[in-house]
Amino acid sequence: MILRATELLEPGHTSNRATTIALSLYVSYNVAATVTSSVAGRSSDRSGAPRVLAVGVAAFGIAYLGFTRDTSMWQALLPWFVLAGIGIGCVETAEHAAVATHAPELSPGGNRAMVDGWRLSRPNRASLGRGGVGSARERHRSRCC
Repeated sequence: MILRATELLEPGHTSNRATTIALSLYVSYNVAATVTSSVAGRSSDRSGAPRVLAVGVAAFGIAYLGFTRDTSMWQALLPWFVLAGIGIGCVETAEHAAVATHAPELSPGGNRAMVDGWRLSRPNRASLGRGGVGSARERHRSRCC
């Protein structure tokens, strides 16, 4: 998201300024995720984790469609960063509960492996921010085996 925002902002700004704005937008993503996670947790308890997970996935989809728009104005990018933050706040809050609800026959380590596999299947998740497939396997091994 930061790279895409920088790419969109560069025609109207210097490279350094575009990068700074993109990083500021990323802060809004993290704030939205933080605020959303507590609301998503309560909603997950009330209406079920799969629903919250679906809301998060939908928020991601809409946000990433928003990133396809061609604009050099940070104000036009801000809603998409916030919506993506809402998406991650919902998804990361509900994913473990959703797996536990729908896979009760697996051992706790097996449930964790399912969540890790699902996380790695998300676009770019394997290479960005999680340390890649190898480290995810190592984290899994250290927890269950």
